[in-house]
Amino acid sequence: MIEVKGLTFAYQEEPVLEDISFCVEKGQFVTLLGANGAGKSTLFKCLLGLLPKYRGKILIEGTDAHELSRKELARLIGYVPQAEAQIYNYTVMDTVMMGMAHRIGTFASPSKEQLDEGEEILGLLGIRELKNRGINEISGGERQLALLARALAQKAKILIMDEPTANLDYGNQHQVMRLIQRLTEEGYTILLSTHTPEHAVTYASHILAIKDHRILAAGENEKVLTGDLIAELYGIRVSLIDDPAGLGCGRVCVPLREPVR
Repeated sequence: MIEVKGLTFAYQEEPVLEDISFCVEKGQFVTLLGANGAGKSTLFKCLLGLLPKYRGKILIEGTDAHELSRKELARLIGYVPQAEAQIYNYTVMDTVMMGMAHRIGTFASPSKEQLDEGEEILGLLGIRELKNRGINEISGGERQLALLARALAQKAKILIMDEPTANLDYGNQHQVMRLIQRLTEEGYTILLSTHTPEHAVTYASHILAIKDHRILAAGENEKVLTGDLIAELYGIRVSLIDDPAGLGCGRVCVPLREPVR
């Protein structure tokens, strides 16, 4: 659904992405890993059309991204930013309706069917009772779910998420990650950045790792994500343990005191 070929981007001659190539196929949950400054956010901005002056090619469902209008791109890709406080304290329902902007006329109001659809999405995420609350009057975890609801309202089957669990407590992190994983089972394709390798180990089907502005590794989680890769990305040794409790929980990531040499 996303194909990137030789993507290169620089800010004022300072390279940020160099010869990036990868594919994200339908139904995959791809976690983007990399240290601060590796180029993850810049990559997302290129995919979302916010930084169009790149070299190389980006194909979204087979169409060159440069040929897609903002409205066409909104039909294909939903974006979920970090759950930071918003400038305007719109209600949760109004926030969700913003995701339908490309389906609502410029001077029109949402129809009853669209409002019902918004309530259904909030119900799916378990936050229907928050619909009349201000977006800045709810917890960070609830705000993140509201932003996810806005993306789902776009009806785009590709979701790009920029560190959606940043600043969330431990419980809300895993609540959001489990929900995202469930979305892939319902047909969504996810590309998500995180600074928490445990999330990639536990939830993702595929890994895309960036270091020094280039792709360091890409592929299936169990084949690509290793302790050596995490050490190279973040400078910390870890041990990846398969189902330590024997409960079918998959792999876990345990930091070690041993320094990286």
